[in-house]
Amino acid sequence: MVCISIILWINWRKIGYPLIILIIISLAVISFGSGKLLNESIKFNLPAFNSSLSISSLDDDSQFLSRGKKILNSLRGWSKQIRGKKPIYSNDNGSQIIVDSIGEEKSIKIIKNF
Repeated sequence: MVCISIILWINWRKIGYPLIILIIISLAVISFGSGKLLNESIKFNLPAFNSSLSISSLDDDSQFLSRGKKILNSLRGWSKQIRGKKPIYSNDNGSQIIVDSIGEEKSIKIIKNF
């Protein structure tokens, strides 16, 4: 993963910096706080898997999203996380990590409720 990010950083410098920042943050969260964070019940902002879908619900166009729409929605969510509009990490206590890696001013905000 690190090798791929270095290659992307060399080839596409505009994408490389945000990618390196996200990798460093994710490695820091995993290495420094994995035991403590797991006890606080980590909640990543990923869509929940809905196992109650049936074949009859696929015929209804309002409930069925194509694979392309799901991928597009996922990319929109990642874009919001990279721009700092949506937290990349949040837990039940209200703690959040927000990364703004695009633009002139880059920032990492850590919000912890006491």
